[in-house]
Amino acid sequence: MGGDKTAKKPENSRWNLLLILNILKRYTDRDNPMSVNDICGKINQDFHEFAFGKGQNVMSADTVKRTLDAFIYDFFDIYALDTFDFKVSCVMKKDEGYVRYDYVDERFKGMKKFYYYEGEFTTSEIRTLIDAIETHSYFSNEDVCEIVEKLMHLRPCDYKNRRYRDRAEEIRDENSLLMMNIDILGEIIETRQRARIEYCYCNEDKKLVPRPGYLKEVEPLTLMWSNGYYYMLSYNEKYRNVVNYRVDRIRGIETI
Repeated sequence: MGGDKTAKKPENSRWNLLLILNILKRYTDRDNPMSVNDICGKINQDFHEFAFGKGQNVMSADTVKRTLDAFIYDFFDIYALDTFDFKVSCVMKKDEGYVRYDYVDERFKGMKKFYYYEGEFTTSEIRTLIDAIETHSYFSNEDVCEIVEKLMHLRPCDYKNRRYRDRAEEIRDENSLLMMNIDILGEIIETRQRARIEYCYCNEDKKLVPRPGYLKEVEPLTLMWSNGYYYMLSYNEKYRNVVNYRVDRIRGIETI
């Protein structure tokens, strides 16, 4: 019986670092680190199904400490931090706030350690990006919800309670082709191909209607934001100049 229980442990212990990083990513940032005991408690609370038996914990505080010490001190000191898209640091509480933990200085031995996950975006940066997406009517509501959900995964932990509410749903263009067009035109620009497009305008019923004279062959150069809209810049051979096309007004894109 006992042999069966311990036989599972080496296999399941391979999840240790993954579970720890998951907790750090979801609950911590530079200003809100967690102690080893707090990390351990969250793991046992959120991942109780990984426990080896009824009434047992998923992970002990000692395991959390040893895993993070090996990960931070041994692994990150060997490999450059810019190899990864995240950073885990060990910090300690000082009068002026949290500072990096010093493994060498004898004065710092025995001090309680805190670990945090540092995301690439600050709270204000995430909020700015979400607000920018929400205020543009040429994103459909589905596009907005999908983009915001992805941005929320990058948020610091002090942003975790925000719930997305579309503040401009009544002006959304639910037939918007913007996101699809960006993907298609981006590929055309990257491969330096030409394209045939149908350029449209919005009629009184807010429906896209082809402009006279289209389909038109174009040579897409780049995509850019300007005055609240997303444009494709294309070279016009006839006028030997660059012409702008609103990306949300383009449909029927074909490479030629």
